[in-house]
Amino acid sequence: MKRQVYIPLLIIIGITPLMLGMVSVGSPVPTFSIEDQYEKTWKTSNYSGKPALYVVCDRDAYDYVENWTKKLVPKYKENIHFVPVADVTSVPGFLKGYIRGRFKDEFKYPVLMDWEGILVKGLNMKAGHPTLVLTDGSGIVKYRAWGKGSDDEVTKLEKKIKDLVGEE
Repeated sequence: MKRQVYIPLLIIIGITPLMLGMVSVGSPVPTFSIEDQYEKTWKTSNYSGKPALYVVCDRDAYDYVENWTKKLVPKYKENIHFVPVADVTSVPGFLKGYIRGRFKDEFKYPVLMDWEGILVKGLNMKAGHPTLVLTDGSGIVKYRAWGKGSDDEVTKLEKKIKDLVGEE
């Protein structure tokens, strides 16, 4: 009798992320074509060939991004793609130009402006905290994390990065 209850429950738990379009460890990153603040289009294929770390955040999460990246970017920028993604889904259309301008002033590197929520929803961004998704060179999700970027959180992520790039 218990087995009859568990099997449907496991099926529901297993397919729910797929139905919602969210990725989990072992699944591919969503296919996307998103412009940065300079209106250059970036596609999923731009981030193939070596591991990628998607750093997805909303305005409230921005204060914590540096906790995650200040150690990792300088150390691994040659070995992995760092992909900053801004949740701008709530910005009204008439403010898009203004927001792009603010991002141009603030960031000299490309930041994907996710107006439609393709990666925000697809990578299951946690509001108020940076969401980090690490993929291998084929775009398969290997690790997910979110939070304020405590030393312990960053250490766990760095271990996964080292595993992917073959460092000890």
